[in-house]
Amino acid sequence: MGIKLDMVGIVVKDMKRALDFYRILGFDIAEDADKEIHVEVDQNGVRLAFDTQELAKEVYGGWKRAGRASY
Repeated sequence: MGIKLDMVGIVVKDMKRALDFYRILGFDIAEDADKEIHVEVDQNGVRLAFDTQELAKEVYGGWKRAGRASY
């Protein structure tokens, strides 16, 4: 039995800016999602999840940006 990828999570600083980028790539994301703190998009059975930095800190008890991402 192999592993099936179900979800990829992305922590974002600016939800609207991040979602706009993925819309350009062709993801169908509703415009009203821009103000949410958690957004999930299903792409052929794999969920792409976006969480704000504030939500990540709350859920995980702390969170620090790992790299130099612009979102």
